[in-house]
Amino acid sequence: MTDTHSLALRRALQTGLFESAVAIIEAVKARWQAAATRRALAELTRDQLDDIGYPPPNRPTLEIKAGTMTNLMSMR
Repeated sequence: MTDTHSLALRRALQTGLFESAVAIIEAVKARWQAAATRRALAELTRDQLDDIGYPPPNRPTLEIKAGTMTNLMSMR
């Protein structure tokens, strides 16, 4: 009875290890794909992102009021 029990336990562990290895491989593939997608989207311009229907990223922008350069040049 112990031989049958240990054989069943060994098969269960091997199946579990195989399923775990498959799950790890799938997780690595998914992470790699997500990173590739982020890199591709980072290279696109705001207009290109608009064309594919992807929301523009929240990047910091610098807005300068009209006439600022004139004011700066006059202070010189």
